[in-house]
Amino acid sequence: MSDEQVSKNWLANITTKLKIEYKAEILEGAPPTPFVPPPIDSGYVSISGFQEYSKLKKQVLVQPNDMTANGRKLYHEVSKWTKKKPIHQEGRVWAGKTVAELALAVGISTKQVHRYTGKNPFRHATKRIEGVKMKLLRIGEPGDLTNEDFARMMVKIWRKKTDRMETSKEFGLLVGMAKDTPSGLAPDIFCTVIENWSGFMAGVHLAISSGMSFGDEFDTNPNNFEKKFFHHPSISVTRRFWPVAKEHYLIAVQGKIGKGPNVYTQISSILLSK
Repeated sequence: MSDEQVSKNWLANITTKLKIEYKAEILEGAPPTPFVPPPIDSGYVSISGFQEYSKLKKQVLVQPNDMTANGRKLYHEVSKWTKKKPIHQEGRVWAGKTVAELALAVGISTKQVHRYTGKNPFRHATKRIEGVKMKLLRIGEPGDLTNEDFARMMVKIWRKKTDRMETSKEFGLLVGMAKDTPSGLAPDIFCTVIENWSGFMAGVHLAISSGMSFGDEFDTNPNNFEKKFFHHPSISVTRRFWPVAKEHYLIAVQGKIGKGPNVYTQISSILLSK
């Protein structure tokens, strides 16, 4: 892997001429029939994910004294089994008891457990533990989201925007994107890339052109690079060129500064500082 850092503003130098040249080049190399034109970018720049995450970060953790009697009992059971029988998943520690076991201990239904644990101060995630699907529970700040939490948000975006299901491998790629991004921004970057796929692919084209001469930070062998155009959004392509996706999003956000909420300036500052 190269130690050379990619300039933060390199993608800003994409000109209209380059985009036209690129589209002509990729269309010439595409099969003549059936003709599949590149998707038209919507121009949409997503910020809603970061806004919601910012709200969660400001929420105060609900304390047992502010809960109902059954809520307090459930809180103490989850806390107890997190210590006595911990399960380590997603970089967090969870209670090693099933929803049914917790319901029995508290004296409520499993439906009630699901209802209580769907809000502050509980955090939950469904995982396969020793081959069995299990809803994991822990006590946590509302804004204490894992990379998998952000990946699950990206899954919802993917299914809604493309009407396609992700594979387990692709979910892992989404987790990697979240891991390599300042907290709260991966879903918005991913959504913006899907909405503006042709523009993103123009950036990928430049990255590949550079890679054919010098390689890049992920692969130093220029022989492993070849020009391709993916007509439809691809999770694997987005993951491979995630630095391009982040730069693409940064430029889009900077284009909105002064034209909307102050959050655009905030996001730009966060991305530039990383």
